[in-house]
Parts: sequence; C-alpha cells; structure tokens
Amino acid sequence: MLKDYLNKSENTKVNAIKDFLEGIDLKYYSNRFETFDEKTEIITWEEIEKWVEILAEKIKDKGYCGLYGVPRGGIVIAVLLSYKTKLPLLLAPCKNCLVIDDDLATGVTVLPYLGRYDIAVMYKNPHCSLKPTYYYQEYGETFKVFVWNKEFKKQ
Repeated sequence: MLKDYLNKSENTKVNAIKDFLEGIDLKYYSNRFETFDEKTEIITWEEIEKWVEILAEKIKDKGYCGLYGVPRGGIVIAVLLSYKTKLPLLLAPCKNCLVIDDDLATGVTVLPYLGRYDIAVMYKNPHCSLKPTYYYQEYGETFKVFVWNKEFKKQ
C-alpha cells in the first residue's frame, strides 16, 4: 500500500484528504452547478489576461521558483503567467512554487496542494471553506465557464 512508503507528515496529509472527500456530499458535488441560475457567463480571454496581469504584479517580489498549473484549466493560466513573469513552468510542484488553478468550486483539485504551496485561482466559490492565497473574484449568481471549455453544458 502507498501509505506504507509515506512519512508521518505525508500520511497525515493523505488522511486529511480522505477525511475531506468522505465529508463531501457526492450528490451535491455531482450537481454543484445547480446552485447557479440557468444563465452562464463565459470568461473571456480579456478577463483572463487581466487576471494574469494582476497576479503577475502581486507575485513579482514573492520569490517563487516557478509555476505549476493544475491540470487542466490551471495549466492554461500558468502558461500565460509564466510568459508574463518569466518564471519557469513546472511539470510538478516543488518547494517555493505557486500552484495555479482556474477556479475553486469545491476545492477537490487543489486539496493535495493546500498547506504545502501558495495557491492562486481566478474564481472562488464563496461557499468553499478552502482559502487560496490569491484569487481574482468570487462566484456571483452565474455559472462561470472558461473560454477553453465553453462547449461544456450544465448537466
């Protein structure tokens, strides 16, 4: 078993992730977008570029060694930010890097990085208990769809 090879600190993190996932109401998670009205809002490239500009300014003197984008949407923003800041794009997170995701809806995708790395997301669900280091805005009443997944249809 994988846990046999982990140190005490890593085991604690694995257990915290398991506890978090067990506490999620999977019915709610599967249907989390039902809390938004029928209107969707496409996040444009202009808005994404604006966030990248703002984030680049916020992190310029923080001493990050590189940027790691959480697959899938986080990679897009991490690449743009890498070009803007000249920080390397990392294939895996490492000490003193910034982990980037497109949004924080439930927190499941950033949970493995929480407490180990600084995290930046463009949009944050105000009902999610996890707190990123940086975020652009909280969700409003509309479902946010990024331009790279605009073909996504609500279930």
